[in-house]
Amino acid sequence: MMTKYLVLFTIGSVIGSFCQVIAIRGLRAATLTTEPSHCDYCGNRLAWFELVPLVSYLVLQGKCRHCRNKIPLAGLFAEVAGGCVALYYREPSTDLLLLLIGFLLLIMSLCDWRELAVPNYLLGATAFTISAFLMVNNLFTIWHLLIFIVWLCYQRWPVFNKWLGEADLDLMLLYGVLAGPTLTCQAVLIGSGLAIMAFKVWQRRQLPFVPCLAIGYYWILWCLL
Repeated sequence: MMTKYLVLFTIGSVIGSFCQVIAIRGLRAATLTTEPSHCDYCGNRLAWFELVPLVSYLVLQGKCRHCRNKIPLAGLFAEVAGGCVALYYREPSTDLLLLLIGFLLLIMSLCDWRELAVPNYLLGATAFTISAFLMVNNLFTIWHLLIFIVWLCYQRWPVFNKWLGEADLDLMLLYGVLAGPTLTCQAVLIGSGLAIMAFKVWQRRQLPFVPCLAIGYYWILWCLL
């Protein structure tokens, strides 16, 4: 059993590391294939042994081998979070769609952490994956359709962005479609509590809320799987 969880965590950490790459290059409008992995500070290309999830960070003591600048903690967070998402895997089924949503949320969290912004295509991919999960499990109803219509209207006429970030309400509505009002409220409460604690620690005027909401998704996964 422990071997199974170790394998799942390792696979998830590799996917989490790839999510970090997608987030960074997506914000820069760079491609995934033409630009090799490199240090953001000195530009040196990273060797294979510098790309091993978790292990490389610990061996290198969180610093670039070439310029000795600190490697951002976001990369380590992505690898740990990806490993934790993978631990929910049980067997080939629609569970994979729920895990895919978790990885999409990880990419959005990394984007929000770096730029306080979430690309719309990630929200669209999440909405599509949620729809696929509901349809595969014969759970799609008229109420889900109505919530999706409300969400699409919000995309066209955002009215709450003065108080909430551009993706915060989107995720709350999408959580509601996936898990219903009770679990959504619980996930939002968990995320809000984490955001309050983070604000007390960092004292930042603008705090990325998507990572906190993404952590709330772990509770939804726990209840659904």
